[in-house]
Amino acid sequence: MLSGCANTQNSVVAATGTVIGVELGTQQGTGTPTGVLGYRRAEFAHVPTNRGSGNNGGGVKDVANVVMELHYDGALSNNGSIYQRLAVGTEAVQAGSAAVLFAKKSDGTMDSGAAAAIGATAAVTISSADKVTNCLSKDGKLDVVAMKKVTDRAIAAGAKKVPTYTGLFGVPLPDSNLRSLLRQNGALAQELARHITDADCVGS
Repeated sequence: MLSGCANTQNSVVAATGTVIGVELGTQQGTGTPTGVLGYRRAEFAHVPTNRGSGNNGGGVKDVANVVMELHYDGALSNNGSIYQRLAVGTEAVQAGSAAVLFAKKSDGTMDSGAAAAIGATAAVTISSADKVTNCLSKDGKLDVVAMKKVTDRAIAAGAKKVPTYTGLFGVPLPDSNLRSLLRQNGALAQELARHITDADCVGS
C-alpha cells in the first residue's frame, strides 16, 4: 500500500495505491496475461486551498472541509484489511465525525472507553448548541442583535472560534440551521454557551 499527502501551490493533494489478495504476472514479452485476484484501487484527492489569494482569507489553511472513511476487509485473505481515514480542513479535523473515525482501531471497531469518551463530548456539544439556539432564536430565526451581544463578550474574553463566524451570525439564520452548525462545531458551541446570560435570551 502506497500513500502520500502534500501541499502544492494552491491545493492539498493526497494519493493512494493499494493491492490486496494475489497479483499474478510474468516477465514482459512472454505474452502471459497478468491479473489481480482480490482487490486493487487507486485513489486521488485534490482539495483546493486559499493559497495564492494575496492577503485575503487565511491562506493555505483555508481548505474545503473533508472527512472520509474507507474500510475493506479482504474477502480472499484472513489477514487482508484496509482501514483508511482522512480529515482535511480546520472544521473537519475538529468535527465529531472525525473524532469517531480516528478513535476506531485498525479493524474499524471502537473499544468501550473511547466510545464513552466520544459520547460524553457529544452530549456537551449538543447541550451547548441547544442552549445557544433556544436562547438566541426568536420566531424560528436567530436574533442577530442578541447574538452580537454574546459574540462581542466572547471575543473580548479571548474566544478563538467565534471571530470566524461573526459574519454568518449577522444574518437571521433559521434556528434549525444554527442548531445544526453548532452541533457540528463543539468548540464554537461551548464558547458561545459560556458567555450567555439569562438577560441575553430572547427565546421562550
